[in-house]
Amino acid sequence: DDRQRESFTYRLGNLTLLSAADNRAAGNAGFAAKRSTYGGSRFAVTRRIATDYDAWTVDKIASRQRWMARQATSVWRLDF
Repeated sequence: DDRQRESFTYRLGNLTLLSAADNRAAGNAGFAAKRSTYGGSRFAVTRRIATDYDAWTVDKIASRQRWMARQATSVWRLDF
């Protein structure tokens, strides 16, 4: 629904890397249309969306966000 869309649009799990040309081509299309663009991306993290997800829902976005957080904490360790 619109409330969920607004809440999840700018979450980390819903964002990905794309070249400028791919970003323009994808525009505001839905996941089904963007999936082939993601699959052809030069960025592995973006290609992973096309291979790992057959649909793009709030649950999938939350799952990807948790995966990204685990990746980040394994790479960027901070000692306080």
